Amino acid sequence: AFIKWSLYILAALFYFYEFILRVSPSVMIPELMKSFNITASAVGVLSAFYLYAYAPLQVPIGLIMDKFGVKKALSLASLACGIGAVLFAFSYQYFSAAMGRFLIGAGSSFAFVAMIYVTSHWFKKSQRAFLIGIANSLAMLGASAGTGPLASVIQSFGWRKSISYLGYFGIVLALVIYLIFKIDPRDETIEHET
Repeated sequence: AFIKWSLYILAALFYFYEFILRVSPSVMIPELMKSFNITASAVGVLSAFYLYAYAPLQVPIGLIMDKFGVKKALSLASLACGIGAVLFAFSYQYFSAAMGRFLIGAGSSFAFVAMIYVTSHWFKKSQRAFLIGIANSLAMLGASAGTGPLASVIQSFGWRKSISYLGYFGIVLALVIYLIFKIDPRDETIEHET
């Protein structure tokens, strides 16, 4: 029971985390304009690189998850978000910053499907809707954290340092996800109602 709840918490935490990254450019528009010497509309395009990866990947994600399992998919997704955030934070060229956002979008695209996967494979039917609802609430909290609280952090430490720390968190989370999911000896079989 401890393992399955750990798996759920990690999947929910990743969902929360990717939402912070998703909305983060909205609180640093002036900083990004200054750093890359671009207009506000160019910041919008930069931010949208997230969606250029996120949207098309929604289709094959289920197939990827079924083929490789949630352990590999979710740990790689978190790693992609982490590396993308670090790349974005240390970019001085518009193109590399855009690639960072693209990587974040690619990793983030796994969050919701992974959550559904974990709840459907490790929990009873009677618990699934509630657990998915809780995870969605956490994701919305992540969106909130990516606005006001993140704006305060950016004001104190600067946008590059703030986003790089979010990137490091994603890399550590990827490792934790991989190690914790590895503990479960079961072959991700669906737990039937008892």
